Amino acid sequence: MKIVIYITLIVGLISCNRHTCQTIDDKTCQEFRQHLNVIKGQYRHETTYVSDYRKSLSYISRVTGYWSNADYSSTVGFRKKKYYNIAIRYWEKWYRNNRCLLTRQYVDSIMTKKNK
Repeated sequence: MKIVIYITLIVGLISCNRHTCQTIDDKTCQEFRQHLNVIKGQYRHETTYVSDYRKSLSYISRVTGYWSNADYSSTVGFRKKKYYNIAIRYWEKWYRNNRCLLTRQYVDSIMTKKNK
């Protein structure tokens, strides 16, 4: 009897971790990844317009709800590498966990709500 309970428990836990999206909004997911790549590119000293960097930082922060320790003033970037690593790890993890929710409607509702 214990074996049956353990097997049922293990199967239940495994199935919880195998969350698959019924549909994925590829265009919106690509937009998210592009904004994340702009932030990563700026950190690697690739040529990036300040306006594009700020737009990407604002987009990612609003959509995920995580405002990093990046510098939003006349200089851009992160003051310390550890702040950059923390932010990127958080945003990438958020994307992995929430890409099923990442639709145009979701992003628009976040942007509209934050602009009011």
